[in-house]
Amino acid sequence: MKGQWFIISAIIVSGALLIISNLLRSYTQDYSYIVKMDEDFILFNIEEELSKTLLFSRDYEDLENNVKHFINFVKDKMGRLGYYVEIINETILSMPPTKTTFRISLVSSNVNITKIVELPK
Repeated sequence: MKGQWFIISAIIVSGALLIISNLLRSYTQDYSYIVKMDEDFILFNIEEELSKTLLFSRDYEDLENNVKHFINFVKDKMGRLGYYVEIINETILSMPPTKTTFRISLVSSNVNITKIVELPK
C-alpha cells in the first residue's frame, strides 16, 4: 500500500510543478533580440574606419577629400542595408595628431544611436 501512495503522490507533485511552471512562463522576458542587433558593431566599425581615414591622409586637401568620400560611401552602403547614418564634423578638420570631433548617428528600425568621438584615437 505504501508503494501505491508513493506513485500517486509523485504524480500529483509532478503535475503541480508542471502547472506552476506553465503559469510562470508568461512572466519571463526574452532579451536575446539585443544580442542579435548589429548596430553597436556597425557604429564601432564606422568609428575605426573614420579614424584610419584621418591617419592615412597625406595633406589637408587629401584629408578633406578622404573624409568627404568616406562619409558618402558609408551613407550609401548603410542606406542599402536599411540604416541611416549621419556623420558630422563638429570641429575644424585638422591633420593628425590633432584631434577632430565627429558626431556619428546611426538610425535603424530597432535603435537610434548617437555618439560623439574625438579622432584619431
